[in-house]
Amino acid sequence: MWLLLILVVIIVIYFLSKTRTESSELNSNPFIHTYPIIVSGINEYLFGGEAEFESKDAREHYLIKKSLGKISYVQFIYRKNTLYLKYYENLMEIKTDFSFYYSNTNEINQEQQHFIAKDFSNRVKNNSKINF
Repeated sequence: MWLLLILVVIIVIYFLSKTRTESSELNSNPFIHTYPIIVSGINEYLFGGEAEFESKDAREHYLIKKSLGKISYVQFIYRKNTLYLKYYENLMEIKTDFSFYYSNTNEINQEQQHFIAKDFSNRVKNNSKINF
């Protein structure tokens, strides 16, 4: 019984230290500085450059556009060399929700960032219930 409790405590401490290490790495290099072309490209392609960038924490970021009767956003989540992107829009109860992820994104060049911005935007437009 005590052995099991000690094992659980060790596992919890291990995962907390890994999370703290990852968070400090993310805080040292802000998302907007790491992926500026992805953020600006998606903002331009999907929102006409009118969305606002917001950070919830070191891992989770948003491009949000609110207009008359419509809210839309792209959520960016970066976890261990993978960038998860989610698009959501709601126009008078017509909802679109689309997610996609890109692997091996910890060191990508400008051309790859352009590709991701364009690719994700095209995927969103192809899956949207609302015309762009």
